[in-house]
Amino acid sequence: MQDSAHILQQQVSQAFNDQTLLSVVGGNSKSFYGNPLNAQIIHTTCHTGIIEHEPTELVITARAGTSLLEIEQALAAHHQTLAFEPP
Repeated sequence: MQDSAHILQQQVSQAFNDQTLLSVVGGNSKSFYGNPLNAQIIHTTCHTGIIEHEPTELVITARAGTSLLEIEQALAAHHQTLAFEPP
């Protein structure tokens, strides 16, 4: 089975070759922002997980589809929070 990064790369490459517009969608919670797009949708929800978390360095790296809840829980375990209010 191919991993999600490879699948996303293939989708983007194909869209580039076909000159197709893309709309990158995660949880789709902000779909009401902006104008409607006539574009191929690429879902990042399958591309999840925290890749690295270095609490002492205040660094976290997560894949595009990782939920804010998962990130906030990982940070809370080390008495940390996001330094911004997500939109």
